[in-house]
Amino acid sequence: MTDFRGIGFDNDTEAVRVLSGTWTFHRNPGFGAPHGRPSVTLGPGDYPDVAHLPGYRRNHFPPDLMSSAKAVAAAPLQCAPGQMRGDTACHYCWDHYGNAPLSSWPSGSSNICDCATGYGWFDFLATEVDGVIFLDCRPY
Repeated sequence: MTDFRGIGFDNDTEAVRVLSGTWTFHRNPGFGAPHGRPSVTLGPGDYPDVAHLPGYRRNHFPPDLMSSAKAVAAAPLQCAPGQMRGDTACHYCWDHYGNAPLSSWPSGSSNICDCATGYGWFDFLATEVDGVIFLDCRPY
């Protein structure tokens, strides 16, 4: 993610959960870090307060200064049943378009989330996020 502004988290992230791999979090968009304000690298785990990261001095990385993140070392992603594996994360197929839970489901053979029984793909709207294609599935 080159710029957290696109997801509404620029300079407003207080906690981080790394599901897999190793990630570097940067203070500036575009993976930048100003002199004297270095980035931080974290592996899998929960980090409930980025101002108090283990192995870093207190307030080394205050929550008001996080703007981008990049995978340093990827690990195989293990998704729960019913989730689609994306390039960097696991997704429920109904995460987009405001679809109702269980309205769409991972296809068995591709990166497309198919509409579930009783739901149809309307207006041919689809979006690609993280390598997964999400359909706009609505009840018949």
